[in-house]
Amino acid sequence: MDLETFLHARAQELVSNELMAIVTYAAHDVVDFSTDLYAGKELELLGSCLMDMARLGLVSEEKVDTYNVPTYFPHLNYLKKILESNEDLSLEEMDRKFLPNIETYVSSARAVHEVLNEKHFGEGVVDELFDRFAKKVMKFPEITNFRNSKQHRLFILLRRNVHA
Repeated sequence: MDLETFLHARAQELVSNELMAIVTYAAHDVVDFSTDLYAGKELELLGSCLMDMARLGLVSEEKVDTYNVPTYFPHLNYLKKILESNEDLSLEEMDRKFLPNIETYVSSARAVHEVLNEKHFGEGVVDELFDRFAKKVMKFPEITNFRNSKQHRLFILLRRNVHA
């Protein structure tokens, strides 16, 4: 599903003039995904935690191998263009947000990934996973420095257009 289709489908769920908030990432227009810091690095760290847990027998390696989290990090200019040209929704606000410290960063990541991880790996895995994740983030604190990364963490507020 592309971004335009996603926005159209969400707009159909809203009544006229109702608001929808989205928190998402967008990449700079030029990103070297092999070296630059971007939102996918968070998933790489989580993945390495899961592999560590599989080596210790805390989760099944097969479960790790079959775990798939589809992600999409559009370039910022493309995202703006799509939002501004959307006929169903009007862009009310788009602000870049920063996470003030490692604890907030880890909490935010947990809020996003907790349910997916619990459903796939079962109960009791999430606490261990995010304890390990926090320790890895502390060893790699630059991942939380959004000001220097090649990504934008965005808060987007959209309003359902009133159609006559």
